[in-house]
Amino acid sequence: MSEAQVDDSAKVFEIELKKLEVELKRLEIEQKKLDPNYRKAEHRAKNIDMIVKALSVLAVMIGVLVTYVQYSGTASLQRQQLLENEKNEIRAASRESLKPFNEKRILLYTEASNVVAKLANLGEGEERQAARKRFFELYWGELALVEDKQVESAMVYFARALQEYEQNPSSNAELQKQSLNVAHAFRESLKEGLDYPELGTLADKK
Repeated sequence: MSEAQVDDSAKVFEIELKKLEVELKRLEIEQKKLDPNYRKAEHRAKNIDMIVKALSVLAVMIGVLVTYVQYSGTASLQRQQLLENEKNEIRAASRESLKPFNEKRILLYTEASNVVAKLANLGEGEERQAARKRFFELYWGELALVEDKQVESAMVYFARALQEYEQNPSSNAELQKQSLNVAHAFRESLKEGLDYPELGTLADKK
């Protein structure tokens, strides 16, 4: 046998040996598949893989949902803040536009309060007569331009009490009471018109 023939035989043998090794590995794998424990392990592995994939998808969905909720919440808060800012701007503009009216109201309320206080406490004389004259000027004129219903009602009750006192000046208690009611009505009207803070109740006076 020549050297070339020997080399060819060796190569053929090597090829056949590799085929046998591959076949042996195949048989080992088949044998493992037939083993119940191996099949259970493979089944568990497949289940775990499916669970992991499902959890990954769920995590992505939750992330998208959280992002949407956060965006919606932020957008809602921004809209609410924008509306609140617009309301505040409207209130500020309204107060500014009413400023001349409210300033005039304060002046007239202050003067009228002083006038009714004089009529409730002064005796007969020139000062009282001047106060009476000014009261009815305000009553029928300037005050009617700025007073609200509460002030109007208080002034009407005071005018009635004044007329009753002038007919029977034995006691000015009712006149003083109505004078305080007028002052309280002025205060409430100013508080509502100018957004003043809540004021305390004055103690009853005798």
